[in-house]
Amino acid sequence: MKKLIIAIGLIVLVAVASIGVRAYMISRTVLRMNGNTMTPSYLDGDLLKIDYNATQLSRGDVVVFRLPSHPESVLVKRVIGMPGETVEIKDGKILIDSKVLNETGYFQNVPDTPNYAFTAMQLGGNDYFVLGDNRAQSFDSRSWGPLPASNIAGVVVGRL
Repeated sequence: MKKLIIAIGLIVLVAVASIGVRAYMISRTVLRMNGNTMTPSYLDGDLLKIDYNATQLSRGDVVVFRLPSHPESVLVKRVIGMPGETVEIKDGKILIDSKVLNETGYFQNVPDTPNYAFTAMQLGGNDYFVLGDNRAQSFDSRSWGPLPASNIAGVVVGRL
C-alpha cells in the first residue's frame, strides 16, 4: 500500500512538473501578431512561434524586436539589410550594395515596394535594416532607421 501511494505521488509530481514546464515554454515562445504590416506572410491575430535563443541572423529572417525609440513597443519585421551593407530603394526596387535584392526566396509573390526613393543608408557593424512585408503600410527602418542587434529579441520560426 505504501509503495502504491509513493507511485501515485510520483506520477502526480511528474504530471504537475511537465504541465508547468510546458506552460512556461509556450508562454516564452509564442507571440500574437498584431496588425497587418507582415501580410501576406503573417496575418493579424496569427500566433507566431519565436526562437528567443537565435544567435545568427540571415537576410529574410523575420525578427521580433523592441523599437529603438520606444522600447515598450514590440514589432515584427523582416531582415533586409545586414551589418555593414548599404541599403537603398530606387523605383520600388531594394538595392543592397548597389545590387537589386531578389526576395523570391521568402515570398511566393514578391510584394510591391512603394515606388519612391529611399536614400542610401550605410549600416553599422551591429545594425540591421528591417521592413514589413506589407511595404505600403509598414512602420519600419525606412521611418526610424537601422535596428541595433541589441534590440532583437528573437526570430520567428513558424506559425501555430
